[in-house]
Amino acid sequence: GDGDMKTIETNLDVAAIDSHLNRLRKDIYEAGNGVDTQEVSIGNTSGVALKFRYADLDTDTDDLAAEFSSALDEVLWFIKIDMMNKGMGDYLDLAIDIIFNTDMIINESETIEDTKNSVGIISEETIVANHPWVTNVQAELDRVKQEKEEKMNEMMEALKQQNLDYGMDEEPNEGEEGGEEGEE
Repeated sequence: GDGDMKTIETNLDVAAIDSHLNRLRKDIYEAGNGVDTQEVSIGNTSGVALKFRYADLDTDTDDLAAEFSSALDEVLWFIKIDMMNKGMGDYLDLAIDIIFNTDMIINESETIEDTKNSVGIISEETIVANHPWVTNVQAELDRVKQEKEEKMNEMMEALKQQNLDYGMDEEPNEGEEGGEEGEE
């Protein structure tokens, strides 16, 4: 028959679709107060720029932590009442601190440079506490002290060895003097 065949072609404007997807991605991150890590401008930004970039996300996490804290305080109150009703003790006066640890992306090189520049201005403990690689301040201070003591001991041993070597060089001179006394 009378059948007809035609090809249907859909022309896609790829540039418009890419533009739409990029805009959609940006809107999602903006509405969610997130940080788009695929953004080209992130690169090697300064610590201040990173703090600014993550400010919205940080504010959201602070709000979320406050909500969790409030909810956990209520749960703890019920647990304390339940323990008291079961005769397990009265813990209503017991204060429990709930701490949420959060991390902030920083420019480590900048922070390390700042800590190096602070030597002699602020205490060593404060400098160590603000170094990005240190997780336990007291343990790090103890290691630094131990390393200094070991280096001092090595220097003392080297100095003793140098003095012994110097003293060995002196012995022939003493023998020569003794020989001179015997000749008289």
